[in-house]
Amino acid sequence: MAHRQPNIHQTPKKTRHQHETPLPTGLRAYVRRHAARRRHTRRCTGGKPPSRRQAGHGGQATAGKQATRQDAYTANPFAKANKFSVNFADLNPGEWCYPLPEAKVISRYGKRGGRMHTGVDLKTKPNDKILAAFDGVVTFSQRYSAYGNYIKIRHANGIETCYSHNSKNLVKKGDIVKAGQVIALTGRTGRATTEHLHFECRINGRTFDPGRVFDHANHSIRLDQLTFTKHGSGISIKAEKNYMAKGK
Repeated sequence: MAHRQPNIHQTPKKTRHQHETPLPTGLRAYVRRHAARRRHTRRCTGGKPPSRRQAGHGGQATAGKQATRQDAYTANPFAKANKFSVNFADLNPGEWCYPLPEAKVISRYGKRGGRMHTGVDLKTKPNDKILAAFDGVVTFSQRYSAYGNYIKIRHANGIETCYSHNSKNLVKKGDIVKAGQVIALTGRTGRATTEHLHFECRINGRTFDPGRVFDHANHSIRLDQLTFTKHGSGISIKAEKNYMAKGK
């Protein structure tokens, strides 16, 4: 039987384990990671090239969505009429939160020592967690005169809530927050004699009694409908009991 003579000029075939020049260890690891990332991308996109958003170019869409949400929170509540109403009985659990659970009131809203006390002082313990009262957007978060470390949040219902004397602010201006989210820690920054939360409610920049919104004795929201009416530069508030929420 004739034997085929090997062709000495033929280039031998490489096996899958043979390399002319081995890749450096770091480069081999990079190639493996890159290949794994491409496989994951193909699985997530059904084998199609990733869209600009999937590829990390969705910043414009995300920014646009956040801007829309901020507009909803910061819209002028008196833009269409000189009065509007907020029905707190319509809120579900999770849509509101008492700002300092288990706190006791140490100073109420109103006249105090011949001066107007524009909020309610709530006390628990130093560095206790302060919670956002409603969903909203942070419009101010920094040190502010006698208020010390101060946070202001604007809510979709047109109300602003303010939290001051904080030992530390945990959110910054522009942040979107949820009801119950930890936003700060109690302290005594600014003009304060003890660690506490000075909590304010505002409408169009004007303060009103937070006791119209929250029942401080039970740390709960009041089942009231508040109607805010603008009279020139002043605002009046009318409360109506509403124990039955609409659609519930």
